[in-house]
Amino acid sequence: MEGGNVNGLDAEVTDVTQTGGIIKGRIGLYGHFLFQGGNIEELKIRILENGVLENGSNGVLKVTELDKNYKDKSYELPPGAAMYQGGVIYYEIKVEPTEGGKASASAETAAAGDPVTLKAVPDAGYVFENWSVISVSDREEIDVTPNPSSQDGEFAMPESSVLVTPRFKKEEVSVPTPGSGSGSSSGSGSSSSGSSSVRSDSGVLYGTWLETDEGIWKFRRTGGGYAVSRWGPIDGLWYYFDGDGYMATGWREVDKKEYYFNPLPDGTRGAMAVSTEVDGHAIGADGAVQEEQ
Repeated sequence: MEGGNVNGLDAEVTDVTQTGGIIKGRIGLYGHFLFQGGNIEELKIRILENGVLENGSNGVLKVTELDKNYKDKSYELPPGAAMYQGGVIYYEIKVEPTEGGKASASAETAAAGDPVTLKAVPDAGYVFENWSVISVSDREEIDVTPNPSSQDGEFAMPESSVLVTPRFKKEEVSVPTPGSGSGSSSGSGSSSSGSSSVRSDSGVLYGTWLETDEGIWKFRRTGGGYAVSRWGPIDGLWYYFDGDGYMATGWREVDKKEYYFNPLPDGTRGAMAVSTEVDGHAIGADGAVQEEQ
């Protein structure tokens, strides 16, 4: 419907899209009513089984809903919200794109009080910092409970649509220098039970090595969470962990540069090679393959 006045007195409606005009009277809604513009302030809606009223406009939609006894109750639907039978409103969860990583929510809409799980995956060279969840209706900050073993978080949906923004920051790591690999490693190739590393400087990773059932090594950081999409020195040796948290071995391209990580289970497996030559390629003090002059 694009315009005009419709008196839907005691009418039954399946699917309708309103882009303008006025709809008034009383209707029983069995299907999907998408409101994109116009006026329904004089309309009383009884939402029946499988019925849903969705606000697809940019403004707040004022709605009068009839219960099973045909008693009136007024609601306000923010943009993106949808009302179901019994006056249950599902509010929109909008995840904002941001530099440094990707994020997602467990649902696109949720009713007030429903738990919503958030997941963040930092890009290479970035680390996850925290979550910002803002109620659209009053601009209040919503508390997010972090998961101590990951970048995930959870919050209870308010009576409002929300705007979710993950915060990432660039990882601060120093450039490896010649001889940085001289220390003894706790050894990703030495034991599947793992051991804690020594925290010798501000950039070091510290925690416990863990081996997956597939024989791939990961590093669980003290305080929770795995090293993911990042570099890190561990016991004087430099390692790289991909987006799944897997330790790199062999040749690997990172940020458009080639590096070589020890593939042998000799106690320093995964350690980055520095100031040497591998397979005929000269490797510099920063671990990157040197361009031919």
